[in-house]
Amino acid sequence: MSSPPEPPKTPEQAKVIPKFATPHNPGSAGASENLASRNVSAIAPYHAHDLSKTKTCAIEDLFAHLLGKIRTSKVERPGKQLLDEVLALVLPLSNVVDKTASPEAFAMKQELQNYCQTKAEKERYAPFVGAANHALKALKSLRSPSTNPAPAHTADDREDALWFHVIDPTTIQPAIPAGISQDPHDGSEEDDTRRKPDIVTVFFPSISSFHPDIDLIGLDDILDICARTRPMQGTVTWEIVMSSWEFKKDKDAIVLPPEFWKGAYNLRQNTKSTIPPRQGVVKEADEYIDARKRGEKPEPSESTHDAERRASERLKRAGEKRPAGDVDIPSHESSSSKKKAVAQYPKPPAELQVAMYAAESMNSQLGRAYVLNFVVRDSRVWIWYFDREGPIQSSGFDILEDLPYFLVLLFILQRLKREDWGFVPQFGTDKIFLGGRTSDVFNVNRKEGMKAHYGLSGRCPQVVYGTFQGRHAALKLSYAEIIRTSEVAIIEEARNLLDDLPDMLACLPEILDTADFDDLNTHHIRQALCIATDGDIVPHRIPRAIVFPFYLPLVSLTSDMELFKSAFIRLMCCHAILWLRGIEHGDISVSNLMCSEGIPKLCDYDLSHRSSDERPSGLTNTGTLRFMASELLTGRAMRGKVKKVYRHDVEAFGWVLLWVLGRFRDGKQLELNEGRLFDLWARQFAVGDMQTQREDAWASISSDEGVQFPQPLSEEFKEDAILFISTLRIAHHDLNSALEKLKFPRYPSRQAIEQQVAQFRSPAFITSVLETSLVANSEYSALVKDALKVYLEKENNGQ
Repeated sequence: MSSPPEPPKTPEQAKVIPKFATPHNPGSAGASENLASRNVSAIAPYHAHDLSKTKTCAIEDLFAHLLGKIRTSKVERPGKQLLDEVLALVLPLSNVVDKTASPEAFAMKQELQNYCQTKAEKERYAPFVGAANHALKALKSLRSPSTNPAPAHTADDREDALWFHVIDPTTIQPAIPAGISQDPHDGSEEDDTRRKPDIVTVFFPSISSFHPDIDLIGLDDILDICARTRPMQGTVTWEIVMSSWEFKKDKDAIVLPPEFWKGAYNLRQNTKSTIPPRQGVVKEADEYIDARKRGEKPEPSESTHDAERRASERLKRAGEKRPAGDVDIPSHESSSSKKKAVAQYPKPPAELQVAMYAAESMNSQLGRAYVLNFVVRDSRVWIWYFDREGPIQSSGFDILEDLPYFLVLLFILQRLKREDWGFVPQFGTDKIFLGGRTSDVFNVNRKEGMKAHYGLSGRCPQVVYGTFQGRHAALKLSYAEIIRTSEVAIIEEARNLLDDLPDMLACLPEILDTADFDDLNTHHIRQALCIATDGDIVPHRIPRAIVFPFYLPLVSLTSDMELFKSAFIRLMCCHAILWLRGIEHGDISVSNLMCSEGIPKLCDYDLSHRSSDERPSGLTNTGTLRFMASELLTGRAMRGKVKKVYRHDVEAFGWVLLWVLGRFRDGKQLELNEGRLFDLWARQFAVGDMQTQREDAWASISSDEGVQFPQPLSEEFKEDAILFISTLRIAHHDLNSALEKLKFPRYPSRQAIEQQVAQFRSPAFITSVLETSLVANSEYSALVKDALKVYLEKENNGQ
């Protein structure tokens, strides 16, 4: 199988029209904040959208890239030449026809023959695992001068050896438990993150974590244990899983090729390498989702996924509305609570499942930048590479007709180190070595859990807690767009801008350390695989870690509502001054308003923008949808046609205030029986529904006969808050009404005029906010007025 010619240079990227703001992403990252559950039913539609953005590559190109990871440091040979070298090295094992030549290679072939003779999908797991593990034993002795040797794979010295292991029916658990959310959706909601890949690859020490007696048995017994389809004795977490393999039986009979037992494989090119059309993958996922929506079920079986049933029933009770085109999951009806045969939905498509496994692996632990997963349809294998920029699918090959390719794949996987599987090497289990501004270590306290923004691609920030330089601290890891000004640079510039205002300067977060991990820049693999964007504006991303002091959520101050009010207004004033001086925050939400010893902190500048910079144009609508300004939830805004301006952030402050007053007291979130409001608003998946529920919530609060705020809350604070939000809404609707009049042909472009009007109204909007009863008497409003005066003077002088 000689390698194909070197690939052409990366194609030129298609030219695109820049947008005023970034459009909405209906994928898993965009829906994360409103997911009431992460069971299969809830997230399948969003991962189907993620898959629609899949890029493709030739399997030979991916092999060449992966061979570069196991190449010895003294070798500079291109990956394609390494592929030729390794193909020649494994070819004799492919042509073994009797046990004397290589017992392990012969055993591998026997297992592959057994694989072909199976009748059911689950029956294929054991012979596949047996074949793979025997092949790994045969490959460990192969020596290439250009690649690293394989780790030990013997009974006596097997610490770093890679093994295939049947995992179904065992479910894989998160590596770090979820932190206690400051705003859970509902006391009865449950994040069902249980996943059951068919087969996984793990290093040997991990096997002992769910087979406690593994050290007492021989190698043959380990091979048998790995191939068994039975529940594990211990806990399996995502941090020990290197890759997941999902199987699909499309045909009953698999025929061995003639060369299999004739020893007739040669170095011919893999002529049957194929890539299923992206539309086909998405279509199969959509058909699965549509079947769930219609309630189509197969014959009853003995059990069903209890979490799916509970989540479906909760959705039904909530009576949520869905717009056309969205997905509703019907409940599993049951005539009896007794244990009985119930109908099961079919498994999701294999491609959808490996996407879910990748999302869980990257989101349930800190420092997993990418995942390699595999789909096996009968005897064909496709590699799926998932990172925070989007999925990449390789062309497929047949493990029987192209047996040398299968052995090349195993040869590579066997020699990959943990960091080659996508784990950031600086991130240990309990210690993180940043190597940034300081040489200090961040010590993770796992008992405090982890907060993670779920998603397959995108920024997907994760926060863990622990100690740093003797201080209680938080470490945030996010996958930042490299075209954006970094959060660290924004905060440092903000500090300079507020240097003359100590009360406002105190509202900025302190940075203790930071580090970028450029080796995991998502651009690198796409450049190596010559992947073009096809006109999509998909930003390259880089893992970025920042250490902050530990801050409490601002809602903790609701134990003293007057103190909370003062802190909230102070943050609004700080935000306004920053905007006037050139820093646009852009993501006002409950989770980004923090405090430390009573001093409020305006946090999270990942999505912030310097007014002097060109506005980035990507594929995700930046900001927290739940609190986003109403105008930014319109169809035009979701397509990137509305420019973000100051009034959008101020409206977000209004929705945050409404949210907190309706859901928090005494520093914690209220229970359902304590009068907590806005639960339907909390569970909206679609932005149209969210906007409707939010408007309904406002109508109920602002009317005399409607639902009232939970007690205790002073009447003065209630009135101030309602008047404040009313002012924002009136100003918003006034502007929209004015813009509606600009539709006539005799006027210039509506879009151009909207820009001008929005920019012109920013100072006036600040003035209207300062005049509200909530803010007018604040000791900080004078600072905003002074900043506004300076801003207007510069505008008038043309600066």
